[in-house]
Amino acid sequence: MSGHSGTDRRETGRSAACGNGAERSGKLPRTKVRNLSERGVARRWAVAGGNTRKGAWRLSKNGTVCAALPDDWFTRSAGIIPLVSFCQ
Repeated sequence: MSGHSGTDRRETGRSAACGNGAERSGKLPRTKVRNLSERGVARRWAVAGGNTRKGAWRLSKNGTVCAALPDDWFTRSAGIIPLVSFCQ
């Protein structure tokens, strides 16, 4: 006997890790392509950037993503204060 009852076991697999799917809502390639296209990226580059298997951190230095989301977009619309302003 392993010491675990049937209700005490943790769920495993993708469904347990993702919960209701909200964490994966923007990770489908077609969603990434659509979002990049809406931000003004050419269709060809949106498809190239959206169909990659790389994660968000890896894509943050991608030219296509940088064109769609420049630094001033974060300060203007999202209200995020850059850390560089505190270092000066």
